[in-house]
Amino acid sequence: MAMVWDIIHFLVGDLFSVASNSLSLSDDCIFGVYNNTTYYLAAFGDESHLYSTYNILFTRIIPVFAVCLLGLTLNVLFMVVVWRVHSLRTTTNMYLYNQAVVDSVFLLLYLMVQMVGPIAVDHIYDMSYLGQGGCTFVNVALDVCLLTSEFNITLFTIERYVAICHPFRALKMESTSRTLKLIFGAWVLGLAFALPMIYFYLEWYTVCLLWPPNPNGTVTDLPDTYTSCWAGVTSTGEAVLYYLLPVIVFFAVFTTIAILNTLTGVELRRMIKRCRLNAGVSKHRTETRLVIMLAVTAAVFFICLFPYHLELIFNFGIAVTDGAERNASYAWTEICRWLPIVNSSINPIIYGY
Repeated sequence: MAMVWDIIHFLVGDLFSVASNSLSLSDDCIFGVYNNTTYYLAAFGDESHLYSTYNILFTRIIPVFAVCLLGLTLNVLFMVVVWRVHSLRTTTNMYLYNQAVVDSVFLLLYLMVQMVGPIAVDHIYDMSYLGQGGCTFVNVALDVCLLTSEFNITLFTIERYVAICHPFRALKMESTSRTLKLIFGAWVLGLAFALPMIYFYLEWYTVCLLWPPNPNGTVTDLPDTYTSCWAGVTSTGEAVLYYLLPVIVFFAVFTTIAILNTLTGVELRRMIKRCRLNAGVSKHRTETRLVIMLAVTAAVFFICLFPYHLELIFNFGIAVTDGAERNASYAWTEICRWLPIVNSSINPIIYGY
């Protein structure tokens, strides 16, 4: 936040004089910024950041509602079925049940922000309706869900590898208590890696928006301010923590999944050959289906989460080189935002296959 303040103090004199003549700036904002009586910042307004715009309504609000609702329905149905059908309460399905819980919490939080926000405020960055505690909680909770999901899928992949490649060892290791401990460990790891992110969501400040007047000289009816808890990144250490840590976890998880799925696939192909020799048609089909599932799960995991982490890498490069703010295209920004939601929505289909 120190870097932001340096920029504001450098520009605020010019903004103040310009605002009095050609830009709209509320009296409260002018007083707060210039006299530093409240934690105020100043920025130029951008109408594309308003919920009322066409892009926001039809590319974010309506689709998010539809996809999150679908994902919540699929995840809840999966949990209900596993809970009601006793034969499905296997150790493998315990991991999938936990995955459904994580995905449901993630989708519910995201749906709440995307649906309540447009009703309560006008600006997409305005978190005032959540309050300082709510803003911090929602941002950190989304990180916890994302990280716990990655660790849980890794555990599921390891269990599947052991079950197929080392079946006798799997029989000795299999127990409900052991599985519950591992699932609890996934949540602990998710919390441990996400809790440092609280540091970046502790600032509670108001940004005063400067809007150009209408051609007739009157000021448009636009929001004067928005409030946020995102503190920003001001040093290389903070950039590593905020941007690189999730990337390192993602690539470690994906590498583990890719290696284990490859080894599992090799073993399944051996089984397929033996099935052909023994004319076991139905078993051959089952093993073939498992090979396809391994490839699909790894591909979906990578495709859905890689763009988001690639964007973190781009932002890390900008933060450590003091480069200009990166103006990513609207389409790319929406892809990075959308794919993790899609991933959480289709997991019951992918892993239920």
